[in-house]
Amino acid sequence: METLALPKSFDEFVDARKAGFLKVKEYVENGGHLVGMFCSYTPLELFDAAGVSVVGLCGTSNEPIADAEKVLPKNLCPLIKSSYGFAYTEKCPYDRLTGASDYLSGYLNGIMDAQQKLYGCYFLEDVLSSSVIEEFRSHLPGFYTPTEKAIRDDRMAMARLYLAPKISVSERRRTMTVLGERFPVDLYTASDTAGLPVQNRGLAKTLTEMPLIFHNSKINLNITSKAIREGLPLRIFDILGCGGFLLTNYQTELPSCFTIGSDLECYGSEEELLEKTEYYLTHEKDREEIAHNGYETVKQYHNYPKRLLEMLTLAFRIPASGH
Repeated sequence: METLALPKSFDEFVDARKAGFLKVKEYVENGGHLVGMFCSYTPLELFDAAGVSVVGLCGTSNEPIADAEKVLPKNLCPLIKSSYGFAYTEKCPYDRLTGASDYLSGYLNGIMDAQQKLYGCYFLEDVLSSSVIEEFRSHLPGFYTPTEKAIRDDRMAMARLYLAPKISVSERRRTMTVLGERFPVDLYTASDTAGLPVQNRGLAKTLTEMPLIFHNSKINLNITSKAIREGLPLRIFDILGCGGFLLTNYQTELPSCFTIGSDLECYGSEEELLEKTEYYLTHEKDREEIAHNGYETVKQYHNYPKRLLEMLTLAFRIPASGH
């Protein structure tokens, strides 16, 4: 078989990619503003007008593409399919941990269990000692390594890339179990729900089926990923924007966007989740009033014109006003 001779410039691609990372890092350190995007459906002119730079967020691994094509068109951009595939398969990188000592396993299980039960406070990085991090690195193949000359923070990487996703998996299975044992629960997912006391309804079409599910369900539950240390997931706005009643875990940013108890409801413990689920399943008037208020709040304050104006205001450092 004849060997294909590639252009010599191909050898420079890896070095160019590393240089790009360093250039972005320098840009941010010098006060530049950066936003992430996928390669499709992105209004680049808006970011240019705002004076901010853009970086791509697309995945680059072929591994999850086959799984993504179970629900996405095969002719879609492979980079987007790569990114979606990782989320779709819900692969947890923590599960690559092998051969860890009993101490390490016990310690990590302890802090993850504590973090799972605590809402509105993130402490994982504060309780990871250098010795724990080093042992974890040595027993987890493929531990994240930053690009050459980039800032390396193993503590942050361990907490956010490995521990937080593992907590989210455990929390969601636990939540589905305790709810499903007391109330009828419909779950729309392609994930394996074997052993969970829920009715798996499969996937819902985002644009045609999901809004109807949000609107007609008595209670829509949001469980924010533990990797989201600050901010609110888009799902909150999706549900309220469809006129659905939302019960979500507490996040410190909730009061800045919504009135708890009027626009939506939240819980700060497993016991509170069960209590509020039982209450709102049997108090239809209260539930419908809150759903209506949440819809009106999203329609008035969290629409695209206001969000775009806010983005431009932040980009140009103009003092914000209004809600």
